[in-house]
Amino acid sequence: MVDSDNDYFFIDTSSDERSGNFYGLRRSSTTSSQDPRVPGSMPGRARLGPHKRTRPRPASYNDYFQPKPLFPPALFAVVFGWAYSGHSEGCTVILEDVASHDTWIWHLFFGMAGSHNDINVLQRSPVFDRLAYGQSPDVDFEINGHHYTKGYYLADGIYPPWATLVKTIRKPNSEQEARFAKEQEAARKDVERVFGILQARWAIVRHPARAWDVQTLWEVMTACVIMHNMIVEVERDDSLFDNEWDGHVELVTPQGGPASFQDILHAHREIRDLAVHNQLQADLSSTCGSM
Repeated sequence: MVDSDNDYFFIDTSSDERSGNFYGLRRSSTTSSQDPRVPGSMPGRARLGPHKRTRPRPASYNDYFQPKPLFPPALFAVVFGWAYSGHSEGCTVILEDVASHDTWIWHLFFGMAGSHNDINVLQRSPVFDRLAYGQSPDVDFEINGHHYTKGYYLADGIYPPWATLVKTIRKPNSEQEARFAKEQEAARKDVERVFGILQARWAIVRHPARAWDVQTLWEVMTACVIMHNMIVEVERDDSLFDNEWDGHVELVTPQGGPASFQDILHAHREIRDLAVHNQLQADLSSTCGSM
């Protein structure tokens, strides 16, 4: 299952590609439209000095956080907070993960601003990179006589109709489709539980972050996920697995050399194949309804 969620982290965007000069406006008794440096300004407004977001952080503290700041709090939200403002209050950073039923986290992608939606995150996520580069294990299964060579994740409705994603059916037209939608949505709740467990288990994830650096936040989140997986492994119910397994495994390595550019393009086209997505969903729906 793949999903993303917002964690409550305050971020300094002073190092991103939007860094530059910001010119605030204030009321003035003079008519700034007569100022040749500010062509087109509204009467009664004058330009403030340039506000460089690349200045040292003490300057930003003096601008916004001192008892009598130079700029109003609303301007801070405009300059710094808009990119990291998601559906929750405050500045947030998005965490995307892939988790199984036992809440083991198999994939982690963290660091995008909270203003992005799930589609934006998926486009930047490396979740299917190994599949596109031919470095993932082989997958081979058959449903209703149709052959499939790629695994799939359960996702919610906002995700695109890719061959590697299975979504719910919003308006079921039959009993089989209704049962499939119910089972898919129930199984997809496992990944939602992961976010709740991470926040309940680690206070540093639940509360606003104390760090301002995105790399530091990524390291904190990665450490929390690693420790979470260690706890899951220790507390895992072994009866869910094959007790006759002797512990020996055979390493699976991808066949062939590095993928060429054409191979990568072909793999991405297969991942985004709408026909395969619809056929896989129809096969799973009919199989689920017959159980």
